[in-house]
Amino acid sequence: MTATTVRRDLAGLGSFGTRGAGYDVGVLTERIAEALGHDRHYDVVVVGIGNLGRALVNSSNFLIRGARLVALYDNDPSVIGHEVAGHVVRDLNDPIPFATVGVICTPASAAQGVADRLVDAEIHAILNFAPQVVSVPLGTAVHYVDFPLSCRS
Repeated sequence: MTATTVRRDLAGLGSFGTRGAGYDVGVLTERIAEALGHDRHYDVVVVGIGNLGRALVNSSNFLIRGARLVALYDNDPSVIGHEVAGHVVRDLNDPIPFATVGVICTPASAAQGVADRLVDAEIHAILNFAPQVVSVPLGTAVHYVDFPLSCRS
């Protein structure tokens, strides 16, 4: 990669370099962080606090920079009301707070109903761990995670 290519790529972040002097490292770091979304905050709701849901919310690798877990939901009476990862698990029929991302960790048979609840709560980004394709309105993004495919070498 040439210096010209790097300068051209950095120009896509805005004009903040000084001709003949280069870039202020602090400003450059800020602009790159902004471009990568590191300055954004994401509130996350997880539905389905079975084995997978518990493992995710208790994992130090689950939430990316800027993401914050705001609520956990389930429909199992033996799980509702218990604390997991510092949050009390709520009944799925309770109101869902405003959030940026909804995570589905339910059996396939429940995935569409959960997706509908998340869409009704105006959540427009869904991470779906359930082995089921869900139907959502235009403007809602769904990312599917398939562990059997993800774990193959």
